[in-house]
Amino acid sequence: MHPVPKIEPQPDAIAVDPDFRSLNLTRVSHQPKDILDVVKQFTRQINNTRLLYKEVFVVIYKIWTRMEMSDDQGRFDDLTRHLNIAMKTLDGFFFGGLLTGIGPFSDRGGGVTVLKTANNIFAEGQIGHALFLRTGLAAIRGLTAPTLDGKTFIYIDTSRGDIPKSMKDILETLVHEMAHAIYLSFSCRCARCQYDSGRSEVLGQQGHGRLWKEMAEHMRDTIQSWDCHLEDFLDGDKIEWHHINR
Repeated sequence: MHPVPKIEPQPDAIAVDPDFRSLNLTRVSHQPKDILDVVKQFTRQINNTRLLYKEVFVVIYKIWTRMEMSDDQGRFDDLTRHLNIAMKTLDGFFFGGLLTGIGPFSDRGGGVTVLKTANNIFAEGQIGHALFLRTGLAAIRGLTAPTLDGKTFIYIDTSRGDIPKSMKDILETLVHEMAHAIYLSFSCRCARCQYDSGRSEVLGQQGHGRLWKEMAEHMRDTIQSWDCHLEDFLDGDKIEWHHINR
């Protein structure tokens, strides 16, 4: 049996936000379609806490998209810090804090996803090089992979060779990888479910199947509605390309 995920009230959060709800997902336990359905349902239930997450993400986006990127170490440290905050705000808004352990999970040892960023993160000698070799791809922006201790790691490259990427490009990659991470962390991994998930109408052999596409599009469409500066966020055929080719 695969438990159907639910949206539940959090009594310990009532003092801060009486309308606070969180997703009730169990690690590697659910059908991917059920995860997609409950995330869409959760996103529709706006409250003060999630409005704050949205506002913080918009502020970070505007600050960094106006800023010229550079390979300065101090600037990179600031970018890394803000990128981690951006991930937490996206996680809080879309997934109720399940990935990063914010909100009701902060005092329960929650958080299943770790973000790793670096310039040329997939180059030889860098922490993502083994994953790069495993994919066989000529160029990748980011990857999401499970670890032996049950965590899910998101790896994001912040430069193309010696040229720093734009913050828009990096945040688009983050959303792409978070759409992978929610499935990788909470979809059932039994032999039967692994076989079913490999079909293109579910998650596909490389994770870019129809349900991943729907999750990425749901996140993109929602983010585009947050501010006029985000109207072209993940625009064009970026999601469709991965869905068709991978």
